[in-house]
Amino acid sequence: MTKTDFLNTVVHGYIKKDLGDIKTYLPKRPGEAGNNNFSIALCVLSYMEYLGSFFTLDDFNFEKNVEVYMKNCFGNSEEYHPAILGDLFRNGLAHDYFARGGVGRDGIKPGLYRNWDKKAVLDADTLLDDFLASLDKFSGELPDDNYIKRMAMAESKIKERETKYASEIEKLTFIGDIPNARTSGATIYPGPVNITRPYDPNE
Repeated sequence: MTKTDFLNTVVHGYIKKDLGDIKTYLPKRPGEAGNNNFSIALCVLSYMEYLGSFFTLDDFNFEKNVEVYMKNCFGNSEEYHPAILGDLFRNGLAHDYFARGGVGRDGIKPGLYRNWDKKAVLDADTLLDDFLASLDKFSGELPDDNYIKRMAMAESKIKERETKYASEIEKLTFIGDIPNARTSGATIYPGPVNITRPYDPNE
């Protein structure tokens, strides 16, 4: 996958379009289940970590990746604190389900602030807007050499995991091009999952 294909398909296609649809089609429901504040925050923080790794060439350091990503691509990086984003919000949501601070969807600026009870609060909608605005800057700032090195890292890791789990994958139920068995458009590096071959019961 070329850098141009990556930017068009992954960054401005999958990432930007998915988040744009979340912004458009997931309305705010304050105080109710289905408000999606946790899922929006975790998703955006994960994307920031991922895209930051193209600058740092380190795919396992949230704080460093987010700090460098915001420095290079956010116009208001001073409004966020990478360690707080990482430990209180990303880790809290990913490992404990509940953030170690509040998460809202009020569109308040700055996107990370302190409430009257001295709790850190992350506004998921503000973070989402700031991140969406940063993607064009990312496209212009991404060095060619870093892109090549980071994608080589990803390809190596994907191949390693495919090899590691090959025998377990082989045992999974086969779904081919048979009625009512099409995927919803599953993707895999570097493109869509192909399930157009005829069903072979011997596979």
